Amino acid sequence: MQGVVNRIILKVESCSDECCSDVEYSIRCTNSNILPMPSDNKEGKVDRPPILVIYDTSSEQEQKLTDGTILPNKWKPHTSTKSQGSKGSYHKRTTTLEPEKSCLLVLDLFCPSPSFQITAKADCQTNIEFVF
Repeated sequence: MQGVVNRIILKVESCSDECCSDVEYSIRCTNSNILPMPSDNKEGKVDRPPILVIYDTSSEQEQKLTDGTILPNKWKPHTSTKSQGSKGSYHKRTTTLEPEKSCLLVLDLFCPSPSFQITAKADCQTNIEFVF
């Protein structure tokens, strides 16, 4: 959904006979695309990359990014490159995951609102890559 923070929750679960150690993940968000519409077959890039964000109760004002994007109150950009993540940058989720146990990975993603009118028929797609 555009113009709001979207929460993604992934459940990471170990197998019944495996103990996982040093569980790390990387995430990378790529630009949104307007998908081709059947009627006019138009397609194009949308210059509104999704932004990984972190909830910050101490932040009292909206944060304005260098590209002019304004984040909602109490949200700040993730510390990764351009707040879009990186396939080469890993973050520790848990030290040990016992057999048949699980943990949650919670990620918040802000998709800026369009600065132009998008027809109701146009679909917007954002690609997100996770590596564990």
